[in-house]
Amino acid sequence: MVKQLLVMIAAVAVVAGSVYYRREQARNATDYADPLRYERMSWVGVSVDYRKEPLVAWKIISGPKILELTGGGKVLTCMDEHLRLGDAFDAPQPANIGEAIDHCKAKTANK
Repeated sequence: MVKQLLVMIAAVAVVAGSVYYRREQARNATDYADPLRYERMSWVGVSVDYRKEPLVAWKIISGPKILELTGGGKVLTCMDEHLRLGDAFDAPQPANIGEAIDHCKAKTANK
């Protein structure tokens, strides 16, 4: 009976360790060219704050995610000009997507 209990405890520990390892591996992934990066993070329950992601991550955020971040329209056009087409920012280079979106919102508000 004690032997069965130890085996069950060991099995639970192995499963918990595996889950923890996968979660940390997804959380620490820094390959922003990997289009499945965000899906892998969601599979293990890691939520992503897209606005805090580095600018290189913008290229793999697509479709509804871009529209949700920018609201579409002029801000999306501004982000595409800077981040997809490579136009230089007329301000200090943003550190992350959130700063780039804020720059584009301010730029379109001034027009």
